[in-house]
Formats: sequence, structure tokens, C-alpha cells
Amino acid sequence: MSLSKQDYALLAQLDTNARQTYIQLGKKLRMNKDTVKYRMERLHKLGIIQGYYTELNTRLLGYTIYRIYIKLQNVKPSTRASIFNWICTQKETFYVAEIIGQWDIAVLFWAKDIVGAEQFWNNYKSNFVQHIQHHLLSIFTKLHIFPRKYLGSKPDVVRVEPKLIPSLDKTDYFILQELASNSRVSFVDIALKLKTTAKRIAYRVRKLEKSNVILWYRAKLNYLKLDKQYFKVDMFLNDTTHLKAFYQFAYTNKNIIYINQT
Repeated sequence: MSLSKQDYALLAQLDTNARQTYIQLGKKLRMNKDTVKYRMERLHKLGIIQGYYTELNTRLLGYTIYRIYIKLQNVKPSTRASIFNWICTQKETFYVAEIIGQWDIAVLFWAKDIVGAEQFWNNYKSNFVQHIQHHLLSIFTKLHIFPRKYLGSKPDVVRVEPKLIPSLDKTDYFILQELASNSRVSFVDIALKLKTTAKRIAYRVRKLEKSNVILWYRAKLNYLKLDKQYFKVDMFLNDTTHLKAFYQFAYTNKNIIYINQT
């Protein structure tokens, strides 16, 4: 799909901070706000922008990320569909992919501890154990998230590592839930649901940002519409001597979007 330099510049800005207003985006892109709005709506209609989400520091919410690779056996298309439907409807799941290679399915999910992770897997097995050939469960210890540099975003990085867990209340969690599903939601809309003021919501959000609970506001992009394909490389290292050099390479490579250590 053919996009202009202005389109890529807009996508790069939305990848950097999707909460920017039309006016803020216009100043950076040297466009008026109506042009920015028109281009964003057009990118939505083209299916390139699929929504907006917020990167959250799961560690500071008291959760650990777990990954399961699954190799299936004896599955019909209807069974495969049932498996994906079950995974997608679990509240712990935040990412699932059908993959080609050694494994058939990759699942990322949150759990408070290893007991919760085991319960998630046991629930899966109780439904589909006869269709499991083998599996691999891993625990994320570090997560490095990069901007989509192929859009022209600045080569920065967000590191998700263990820190002290802040004290959050029900209002904080409600705000996070709203921002997680739509990072461009207005504070006024959130305030109306909570029967409070937009000013108080803004204050709480600033605290969540400063404490690194909120890491990043991003656009959800359909990479296929950008003529991109997604590949994941798993590396099992016996020698970590050159790990620092590898990270440096990853920071500067425009096509690497994240690294996780397990």
C-alpha cells in the first residue's frame, strides 16, 4: 500500500505518543489540525490504524508475563478454532499467535505467581490435553520494547524490569483499564464514568506515568498493510559474553521491535 512521507511521519508520532492532540501533532508535522484529523481518519479507513493502546508495566501491577509455545496434534480445523477461541477468551491472555515452525501456537499471559500460571495451563489441558504434542513454558525476566523505527520513530527503548510495586486503588485500575483499551480516550469521558473531574483524572494519570506504571501510548498498526511481515527469533545461549553487543545491535536496527529474556 502506497503511503506518503507525511503518513509515515504521522504514524511515527502516534507510535511515539498516541495521546498527542491534533494540534500537538500538527505543530510537529507542520500541518493544520484538520489535515492531521483527516489523515488519521483515512489511515483508520484503510485498516492501517486498528486502534490505540497503552503499554503497561505489568511488574508494577504485581503480574509476571509467561509464555507458552504449543505443538498441536490430531486437530481438525474446527478443533483449532475452538482452541484459539478458548485462549482468546481467557482474561489472563493478552497475546496469541498462530505460528509456523517448531510450534503451532504462541501465548502470552499474565499471572500473579507461578501458581496462577500453572492454573492457566491446567485449565487449558483440561479442555485440550489430547491435542497437545508438547509445549514449552517460559517466564519473562526482562522486556525491552522499541519504537517502530521503520516508521521513522526515534531509536529509544523502554525497559520493563522489576521495581517496587506502587500502591494503587480501584480508581487507578479503572483508569488503566480505560487507557489500555484506548490510549486516546479523553479524561472527560473517564471522569464522567467515575463521576469526578477531568482534572483529577489527569492528576492520577501523571502519577501513573511518573511511577512508570504507564510506559507508552501507542497506535495499534496492521503491519501487513505496511508491507511488513512479523518474525520471531528464539535464541538459546550457552555463552552470554556478547549479550551487551547484541542489545546494542538491536537498539539501532530499525526492524527489531522488542526483545525479551526468559
